[in-house]
Amino acid sequence: MHILWIIGGITAGIAAFLLLSLIVQRLWNWLVPTKFKGPAIEFKHAAGMLILSRILLGGFGGHHGWNGPRNMAFHDGDRACRHQNYQPNTCQPTAPLPGDSTHIQH
Repeated sequence: MHILWIIGGITAGIAAFLLLSLIVQRLWNWLVPTKFKGPAIEFKHAAGMLILSRILLGGFGGHHGWNGPRNMAFHDGDRACRHQNYQPNTCQPTAPLPGDSTHIQH
């Protein structure tokens, strides 16, 4: 029974890819030649653009590892400590924040 789920998932993935490729082709051929005087594309070119955009913009993994520019400078523990007066990885202020009357130093 487990193998049927795998086969069904693969089939659904292929069907979704083909449908998205068709949508990309139709939208491209509807917009680009008339608005930008660009060429019309074939189905295989739309599929290639879909794959290329996924590689360049989205990757192929789930939510593992690097998740784009928002995580380049800060790890998850540092998200609350993005102010310049906080020490990295500790969330402890190095100096009182300007204008912060609620900050109590220990």
